[in-house]
Amino acid sequence: MADVVERNNNGLLYFIVGGLIVAVAVIAWLAFANDGGVAEDTDITLDVPAVEAPDIDAPDLPAPAGELDADVNVNPPANANPPAPPAQ
Repeated sequence: MADVVERNNNGLLYFIVGGLIVAVAVIAWLAFANDGGVAEDTDITLDVPAVEAPDIDAPDLPAPAGELDADVNVNPPANANPPAPPAQ
């Protein structure tokens, strides 16, 4: 009777791990190729012209139509009870 030899081929796993190692090596090379990304001293001067707002008058608004009846009470009523203290 012939002996059956079973092989567990992990070629795909080795290919994926190798690809990840190459990707990490490329990213590390890009990150550290310029001495860790330290830039030389650079002198930058920006000259921005000053801008002034135009001098215009506010438009005249039309008067409201009809009577304006509003009851506005800014102060609370004199007999208002103070709020209860929080429960302990």
